[in-house]
Amino acid sequence: MTLGQEVVKRNSSEIERLRSRIDETVRLRSRSRMDRDAWAKACEDFHVAYGELFFPGGEPHWAAFVAGENDGIEAAIVFLEADPYFFRSGYLKQQIWHRLKRTPQSVEQTQRIEATILSCLRKPTLREFWSMARYVRYRGTDLLWDSIDSLAACESSEEGRSAYWLTLARRNFPVRKWVGREFRHARRIPGYVPQLRPEIDKNGRLLNK
Repeated sequence: MTLGQEVVKRNSSEIERLRSRIDETVRLRSRSRMDRDAWAKACEDFHVAYGELFFPGGEPHWAAFVAGENDGIEAAIVFLEADPYFFRSGYLKQQIWHRLKRTPQSVEQTQRIEATILSCLRKPTLREFWSMARYVRYRGTDLLWDSIDSLAACESSEEGRSAYWLTLARRNFPVRKWVGREFRHARRIPGYVPQLRPEIDKNGRLLNK
């Protein structure tokens, strides 16, 4: 892990520590004036620190990223590599993947992004996965797609399933809608086994209805 990634992890832990302090004090805020002041202080501490901790370099580097400047792009890549989990981190990852689709990147940066994508396939599928999928469709290199196709052939692993979803998205199949529907059926229908590897033809039409 690089120094930048370590900083992101430390900042993530601090955000969660400050947020947990709010959770601890909010339950007691009606007990006394002192308890209410403790809750208000916890809220203030969280909001003051968040702007400095949520992104490498804080709000100035986030603004640079939004503006398409290289320092901000580099900070965004480090953030994705570290893959922190804290309050609103999923939303941030969605925004980063969305904006990276149109930002200039060096060859080395593209390689790091694609290594991060392959790493993400080994992790649980969270909502930012679908934003990442749109990035892959838009900017994935042939080398990345070769790796994804190879992984997708492994039907017994979650990594293979996630890779397969990317191949479906590439062929314009509404895989996110399909997956969501299958999980809803599994929750509502006793004994229902979700079909998470739908088969489609070369035109993107469903075969196993």
